[in-house]
Order: sequence, then structure tokens, then C-alpha cells
Amino acid sequence: MLRQALPMSVWRVRRSSATPFAYRRTVAGTAVLSLHSVRIAGTVSGPFDTGDDLVVAWLVAGTGVVAGRDVRVGQPALYPEGPFSIAYDRIDLHALRIRRSVVVALAAERAARSGTAPGAPDAPGGVPAPSPDQVRAWWAAVRALAPDLHEDAPLTAADEARLLRQAASAVLDLFPEAGGAHPHGPVERADAFIREHMRAPLSIPDIAAAAGISPRGLQQAFQRELGTTPTRHLLRRRLDAVNVDLLAALPGSTTVAAVASSWGFRHLGRFSASYRARFGESPGASLRRV
Repeated sequence: MLRQALPMSVWRVRRSSATPFAYRRTVAGTAVLSLHSVRIAGTVSGPFDTGDDLVVAWLVAGTGVVAGRDVRVGQPALYPEGPFSIAYDRIDLHALRIRRSVVVALAAERAARSGTAPGAPDAPGGVPAPSPDQVRAWWAAVRALAPDLHEDAPLTAADEARLLRQAASAVLDLFPEAGGAHPHGPVERADAFIREHMRAPLSIPDIAAAAGISPRGLQQAFQRELGTTPTRHLLRRRLDAVNVDLLAALPGSTTVAAVASSWGFRHLGRFSASYRARFGESPGASLRRV
């Protein structure tokens, strides 16, 4: 049942106490808009990919790490686009899943009215965390959507279109960056290029050329918007990719060195130190996790 519920096929599960492992999941809605409720007595970890959808999830109880970041009870989290790793322990989790193209289309519509780029932050320094008022508005929006999505009778096309617009609006009000259809700044263009070419040798001039900016300008843009350098950002992306592969690997099917090498790491000692600093455990522990 767990593998049916999640879009990736290899997950690792274990009990986290004397209580036997247990899993329960309910889904309400349609193929393009749904509310999910998941309860797990135990620990699950592994790779995740939202595919064509956008997911906002929030913990009611338990602990979790999504793409290397801790998630807090009561704080909605926008799942990243593309493959990333998840680890949850004894959770009660809820999530809204919506087709990404619907959110992107509404963001473009809003941008056309306001004359701004879809998903662009209002100020430099990256994307701010949602405010308490935004989070309260999100809960209200979810409560408004829930009765219609839980109806036993199939939704009409008109009702589904109305609910999709309501949900997309709620997502954009909480996470404006969710509406970015295309990279519209040098940092986003650089990140898109990095994600597409992570296995290849990459230099700062390569990344800068793809972003349409000088190497010095790229360094300044990354420092200004993300508080880091392009080199460190590339390292983080590659470490995340290794983490996903290690968690997905079947026992005995590969080695840490093979996975690290496939993502461009040539010095195993430096790689291991960087991996431990990011994920709090050795790459071997991630590979052996059961």
C-alpha cells in the first residue's frame, strides 16, 4: 500500500519503537486536485518526486526531513520540484496535491494583470517564509475546499474548475514562488542549467554562460539572492542527488563510491565529509538504512 501511495517504488520502512509498523492513507478529490491524509507508526525514508503535480504538506504530529530540511508541525511546506529525499518518523501528515500547470497558469494570469514576472519575490534576498496571516488564510482555504473534495458524488466539470482555481489561488497566496513557469532571473537560469547537467563537469564560466551573465555577476547574484556561491549551490544539488540514489538503492546493489562518482564526486573523503555535514550521517549509513 505504501508503494501505491508514493510515486517512487523503493522506500525503506521500520518500526521506531516497540509498536509494530503501521500505515494508513486516505485520499479525497480527483486526479488533478486532492487532499491526502497519512498516518505512520514507524519510520519511512526514501526518494520522492512530485512529477507533474505541486504538493503542499503539513505535519499534525511527528517529525520529518524534506530535501535535507527539517519540517515543523503546523508549518505548511512546499515540496521541491524534481527528485528529492524524505524521511518521516511517527507522523500524522496532511497534504494538498494539485496539477502544477494549473498553478502556473493562474500565476501568469496574475502577472499579466500586475505587470510582474510570475513567482518573482517582491524583494531581494530570496523567498521569505509565509507569515502567520498567510498560514491562517491557508487553513481557511483548505477547510473551504475539504467538504466538496470529500463528497461521494463525482464532481462536475464546472465544480472541479472552480475548486482548482480556489486551490491554486490559495497555493500562490502562501507560496508565490510556486507559480514560476520558466526561469526568469540569472540565479534561476543557472539553477535550471545545473539540475540538467549535474553529472557533467561544470565550471563557473559554463554556468554563467547558461544564465546569460558574467562569472563575476553570477557570483554576486548567488550571494545576494541565496547567500551562497554557485560552487556551493552545485555541491548541494549533487549531494541531494546522491542522497536520493543511496536511499533508493536495494541492499547490495551498489556502493557509495559508485553513486558518488556517477554524480561527479572524484575525492571520496571530501565527498563523505560534505555529505555528513549536509545530512547528519555518513553516506554509508544512508545506503544501509533499513
